[in-house]
Order: sequence, then structure tokens, then C-alpha cells
Amino acid sequence: VRGISPKQATGVTLAFVDSDHLENFVPTAMKEQGWPLFAGIDFGAWRFSFILATADRAKRLHVIDEYFSQQETLTVRAKAIAGILDKYDASPTTPIWGDSANPQDILEINQFFKKLGVRYRVRAVSKTSAENKPYRRACVERLQDLLGRRALLFSRDLGKGMAWYKGASVASQGRRVGGSRLLWEIRQWRYTEERDGKAQTQEPDDDTADGADAIAGLRYLVMSWWKGAKYDAPAEKVNRNRDTGLDELLERIAKQQ
Repeated sequence: VRGISPKQATGVTLAFVDSDHLENFVPTAMKEQGWPLFAGIDFGAWRFSFILATADRAKRLHVIDEYFSQQETLTVRAKAIAGILDKYDASPTTPIWGDSANPQDILEINQFFKKLGVRYRVRAVSKTSAENKPYRRACVERLQDLLGRRALLFSRDLGKGMAWYKGASVASQGRRVGGSRLLWEIRQWRYTEERDGKAQTQEPDDDTADGADAIAGLRYLVMSWWKGAKYDAPAEKVNRNRDTGLDELLERIAKQQ
């Protein structure tokens, strides 16, 4: 429905459908055709999420791997991320984007990458602060658009062998859960207009302390893949009746002086 928007948003659930968006991903074509890789990180002491995806030649995004960490040091996390990237023969220049609200975390994890002798580096995503709500909302809309066009696909092996704790907090270790953290979040996540500084909410029957960290990592990944069109100023018309070569020579001499 593309009519008049309501005055108050009622919440939007990401249009993820297992039968439409899960695939048996085989990395052969990715390596043969050199599909570029993109990654996103959401930092946090309790919940830390790393999402990796590749883009095929039809401009579809395939989420192929993830790493979800709870209460681990950045050294452990840096080693795990470097291992995942090496597994897919990632280029040292692979875009890995993190929240600009965590500059200290980005600096520290890059230092650990340097100590490990790997050339991967995390870059800060601009426009992710509270002052840029329209841009953040646009990224959620882009996720919806990609899901609607089946241009955002997820490997069925995502999170294979991974375990994490649901509802972990200071008071409780939480309940051990196996499988993909990202797929768990994307099935139950809702987006609402920001109130009290919160842009996402849990389902009413979910009383755990879990947030949408993996989806935040996916949003940063999409930001690194989705770039606005570059503006090129129209070329200046050259007056052929003027000796431009002499002007350029005099300009170079002036710069040298």
C-alpha cells in the first residue's frame, strides 16, 4: 500500500519468508567469478555480531556467514573474524563497516588485526548517530525492498555449529540456543518510529534481554554495499580560440614558485 502514511507508525516486521529467502549456497561461483564480499559489525560487550555477505553479478546479496559473540574479548573476536574472512579468500580491502558510535571499539579491533598480521580493517559507518534517523530508517526500508525483490538471500548453513545464550544478563547466564542468531532475530524483529531512544522492539511475548544486534550488523553491511550515485560535475567547455597550453604552463610555473 503506497497511500498516505499514518500519523503514528504501528510497527513493521521484516518480510522474511523461509521458503523465499533461504538457499543452498555453494561458494564455487563466488570464487570463480570473483564476487565481492561485504561485512558489517555491531559492537557490544554482551552481544557482538559480525555478518558476511557476497554480491553476485545480478546484484543480489547472499548472506553466507556470521559470528555472534557474548562476553568475549576483542582478541578472540578478531581471530574469529579473520578466520572467517580467510576461509572465503577475502581481499584485504573487503569493506567491513561498524557503528560510528563505537570509535574506541573500532580502533581496538583494528589494533588486534594488526597484531595478528592480517590486513583487514573495520571502518566507521557515517550517519548512524541519533541525529540521522531518516538515514537509518532508509536502511531498514532498503532491507525490506531487497527482501521483497528476493535480492537478499540467506545460506541454509548460516550459523551451523554456532551456539549462543538467549536472555543472558548480569543476573542470568540465559538459555543455550543453537543455530543462526541473525535468522532468529530477523524472524521476530519489529521496527517502530523511535521513542525514548529505541528504534527496535521485541515481540510482546519475548521477555529476554536480547536485542537486534545481528540485524544492526546486517544494516551496516548493506550500507557498505549500497552507495549513492557519484555526482560528476559537467565538463567545462573549452574555448578553442584561446591558447590553453600557455595558461597551463604559466600555472605550473606559479605553483613551483
